[in-house]
Amino acid sequence: MTVLVAGLFAATAACGKEAGSSASQPSSSAAAPSAVVAPFEEHAIENECVLSAAEISALAGVGLGDGQDIETKRADGSSGRSCKYYLTEGGPLAFTATIKVMRPHEGPVTDAMITRLIKPSTHRVPGVGRAVLIETTSDFPQAWVFTDKLITSVVLVGSNVPTLPTDEQWTIAAQQIVGKLPT
Repeated sequence: MTVLVAGLFAATAACGKEAGSSASQPSSSAAAPSAVVAPFEEHAIENECVLSAAEISALAGVGLGDGQDIETKRADGSSGRSCKYYLTEGGPLAFTATIKVMRPHEGPVTDAMITRLIKPSTHRVPGVGRAVLIETTSDFPQAWVFTDKLITSVVLVGSNVPTLPTDEQWTIAAQQIVGKLPT
C-alpha cells in the first residue's frame, strides 16, 4: 500500500489509539510531526520494533516498555502499522514513542527524498546510514534514519520525556536501527 505520509503521523504519533483496542490511552492534542511529501510504502519489514525497551528508553530518557508492533486505524478509515512504546512507570501507561519503517514506492532512497524533509528546524547528523535528519521540536522530537533501501521515522511525545534527546542520543539510536535493518 502506498501512502502519503502527511496523514500518517497524525494518526500514529498524536492519536495513540490502536485498532480493535477497547483501552483508552492518553493522547496529545499537539500538532503531529512534520509531514513527508513523497509517497512511501508501509510494511517494509516484518516487525517495526527495531529498538529494544532499553534502547528506546536511553533515547527518551524515561523508562519505556517493549515495543508493540500494532496496526493503527486512521481517521480516514485506512490502517497502518508501527511500533509503539509506552511508559512503564509514573501512573497510567502513556504512549511515548513510535517507530515506522518504510521504503520508497519505487527504487532506492534518493537525495531528493531526503532533501524534502529538510526544513529550518531540521539538522543532519553525519556518519550514520545514508543520512540522519533530526527535528527537535518540543512537541514531537523526531529523527529520520535513511539507508539505501529504507526510511525509519522515530517520533517521541515531547510531553512524556524529561528533556529533548541530544544529538549523541539520536546518533546512538540511529546506529542501533541501521544495524538491525535488512540490507
